[in-house]
Amino acid sequence: MFLLLQELGKMFNISDFYYYSPNGDITNSIQRQSLPTYDHKEPLWKRADERFFWNKSLMEDLINSNVSLSIWSLLNIYM
Repeated sequence: MFLLLQELGKMFNISDFYYYSPNGDITNSIQRQSLPTYDHKEPLWKRADERFFWNKSLMEDLINSNVSLSIWSLLNIYM
């Protein structure tokens, strides 16, 4: 697991195209976050818009194992 995290760290540190937020949902617009159906009490990874949750496939094992770790969604953006 450590080697995987180390390799992911290298990949994301050499690129200016990946963004994350440990305490805010950057995958949903403010308008969507203000809807009554948006649950602010859910963990960030559950609220993330899957269109922008780039690393969800990498996080599947953690999600399925119910490990109580922080699972962050990453955005891959090119502007």
